[in-house]
Amino acid sequence: DALRPANLLGAGSEAPSFELLGHDGQTVRSEDLKDESHYILIFYPGDDTPGCTLQLRSFNELLERFQEQSCQVFGVNTASVESHSSFAGKQCYEFPLLVDEGRSLATAYQTARPGVPRTFRAVFLVDRSGIVRLAMKDYPGPDAVLRTVERCNETGYKGTGRKGRRLVPEV
Repeated sequence: DALRPANLLGAGSEAPSFELLGHDGQTVRSEDLKDESHYILIFYPGDDTPGCTLQLRSFNELLERFQEQSCQVFGVNTASVESHSSFAGKQCYEFPLLVDEGRSLATAYQTARPGVPRTFRAVFLVDRSGIVRLAMKDYPGPDAVLRTVERCNETGYKGTGRKGRRLVPEV
């Protein structure tokens, strides 16, 4: 898609900080997550669309396994709290859908471009120290993301970045 940014914010980058409202009325701050847990941001174009519903459902099905690895999951797009709340309730999602007003977080992660009225589908894993460990366009399988979280916990694995570049773990 010509309108999509060429590259996502790559692995090894410092994660942009955020403070966003969730569909449950709770504010989620990246600073509160630091040192506490890893987190996954699933950027998706729209509530109640077939592809987004399937993608979020697939992560929801593995939510317990992510939580066992000290990893929180968040859906992110520009829809309102009301839209997110209705969507999450209908689909029984057990993780927060965050309101990215003005697409500021999507722009910081380079999955949206200023002037293009759309957030593109992408998934990011951010580790406890606030470093992006996985940055993938489109719809990576939640199993693959979970394996990366497990490797982060076991070995300090640094993840993959743009074009599949691997950063070697520090020894």
